[in-house]
Amino acid sequence: MYYWMLLATLFFGGCDGTAVNTGEFNGVIRRLELKLHRPIQWIICLLHFNGLPLRHLFERKSSGPSSYAGHIGRNLKGCEKLPLVAFNSIECEMPGIDPSNLSCDQKYLLGICTAIISGVGSSDIVKRQPCTLNLARWLTTTNRILRLYISTSIHSNNLITLVVFILKVYAPSWFRIKVHPSINLVLDTCGISSAHLDTCLRSIVI
Repeated sequence: MYYWMLLATLFFGGCDGTAVNTGEFNGVIRRLELKLHRPIQWIICLLHFNGLPLRHLFERKSSGPSSYAGHIGRNLKGCEKLPLVAFNSIECEMPGIDPSNLSCDQKYLLGICTAIISGVGSSDIVKRQPCTLNLARWLTTTNRILRLYISTSIHSNNLITLVVFILKVYAPSWFRIKVHPSINLVLDTCGISSAHLDTCLRSIVI
């Protein structure tokens, strides 16, 4: 009886964005709705949510649990061994955040974004290693895309598109979520950050 009383008062379901939780037909939240015979509000991890547009843009094709197919994807594994080269800066603004509140992956993202904004690399960036590539942790892919950018003399249009998207949309939204974890703020931020993008890219975000 107590179990059914609890279900009767359930109006929100919170989880990360993995398919086992958010699957349209057999995800955990959807199966709860079927059991309740009514919809509930889906509250998905904002950091997972933030990565979806970039994942869509990257159109990843994996060749294993820790590697990608495609020209950019193949070069992500081992990119930390490449030397630093001259690269063009990308103008954007990062929200203020205390690095002591960040994980190693997040500190790396902040550091390499700062370097690309300034257009000046440093020995510190070269010495700091991005974490092992893990397809289940999208941030490891993001960091390696940026590392590849500062170690590649000739950039493909696809690589530039990804890096600009990370610097102007993904990374600012990530750090704003860390400071103010509010779904309304994230949606507003995504809309504002994507305003500079062309119509095709903007449609991925909005």
